[in-house]
Amino acid sequence: MLPWYLIGIPVAIVIVGAVVLFATGTLGQPSSSNSSRQGRVSDRATDPPAGAPAITPPSLESPTVKPSSAPTQNQAIENADRAKQLYDTACQRLDAKEYAQALIYLKESAALGSATAMCQLGYMYGNGLGTAKDEHQGYVWYEKSANAGYPLGMYSLAGLYHAGQAVKQDDAVAFRWYSKAAELGCPEAMCDLGFCYQQGFGTDKDQHVAVKWYQKAAAAGNAGAMWNLGVAYRQGIGVDQDEKEAIAWWTKAEAAGHVEAHSAMEKLRATANAERYKVIEKLLRDHANDSYVKADCDQRFTELVNQTERCRRAGDVAGMEKYNKLNQKNLALASASLDGIIATEAELKRYPAEDVAAARDALLAEEDLDDRIRPYIKSYVPTN
Repeated sequence: MLPWYLIGIPVAIVIVGAVVLFATGTLGQPSSSNSSRQGRVSDRATDPPAGAPAITPPSLESPTVKPSSAPTQNQAIENADRAKQLYDTACQRLDAKEYAQALIYLKESAALGSATAMCQLGYMYGNGLGTAKDEHQGYVWYEKSANAGYPLGMYSLAGLYHAGQAVKQDDAVAFRWYSKAAELGCPEAMCDLGFCYQQGFGTDKDQHVAVKWYQKAAAAGNAGAMWNLGVAYRQGIGVDQDEKEAIAWWTKAEAAGHVEAHSAMEKLRATANAERYKVIEKLLRDHANDSYVKADCDQRFTELVNQTERCRRAGDVAGMEKYNKLNQKNLALASASLDGIIATEAELKRYPAEDVAAARDALLAEEDLDDRIRPYIKSYVPTN
């Protein structure tokens, strides 16, 4: 995968409020404070400061000298090879943060027709790397790269039109360039194109088409699209609502490095952990209650048997029947309590021993815990 600076524009993320707190009906919020629209997959490095005026597209000639005649086939091959060599050298200079030197090689490569170098030049000028910041030139080079057929150049140019930076804001033009880049397989453009359809930027709203583009971008590895798909499934936007599918896409987005997806999943996990501890605590209480009742029944059994025997010796038939019935109820209660103990132990074994122990200790710390069951909770030892 190309380094950030090789693609002409760094890719950021589309974010939404995190799970449980997600009350909005959109699929994303821009990460950048100077972004002008929701759901942008990238914070374009060429964004101007807040309040900077948009500039009408300049009509500038190429800063390079055009050849006087079309090159022959052999010359074209030689030029392409030379352009690649120059671009590779520029990359080495960029890795070394020698931006001024990199700029020289990029210009030479672009002069020989490298659309990739043109795109990188757009980024360099737009951010003032190796030269004074010049958003006019940044726009010009992105446009040249886009017209030369480079998908990332198209994507970057679309971002300028959408944000209205270095060019008059125009969502219709942005939509066209996003569409071209997406059709050529640019995952970032696919995601942004999906958002255009979702919000109606430069086109009619179509949630189903939006989801299709999100799916294509996600399949190509775009983390922002994975996040958007998760929100779509959670809220039922363009697809049937499906919580499990939403979590699955958020999990993938988190694994792909999406910051907001990680934050959302952390909150989900915290909520799930809290719920799990509540379940474990209830199981421990039930286990302790059943253990207490079982112990009490065992004690009562001995007492009732003794009472029955005394009645037998005294010839008290009515007394014998009375204590026999009481003992039958006692035995039934003891049996039910034993079944409860077995059932709760089986349930508790499903949880990690450290979680059970933590829940047990939390219960013991409660001042209002019933003293009758406290010894049974304290003595419970996780078995898995």
